[in-house]
Amino acid sequence: MVMFNVGDLVAYSNEGVCSVEGVGCLDMLYIDQNKTYYTLKPLFRQVKIYVPTDTQNPMRAVLTHEEAENLINHMPNIKVNMC
Repeated sequence: MVMFNVGDLVAYSNEGVCSVEGVGCLDMLYIDQNKTYYTLKPLFRQVKIYVPTDTQNPMRAVLTHEEAENLINHMPNIKVNMC
């Protein structure tokens, strides 16, 4: 399982790019105090999202500038399977 850290940028579900603002237990009513959550802050909305770290969630790391450039440069070599 990929573990994200505070300060990482992630793409999350329909929210787009989010900053990981926290990783830990939540002190909220009706929340399992033994469960660990990511606290996410979307870059383009003023909300906070809490995502359990132990579930299969639609979250992935954002490519760095260098990784994106490398992918673009290798696109001509990618074979496409046309069915």
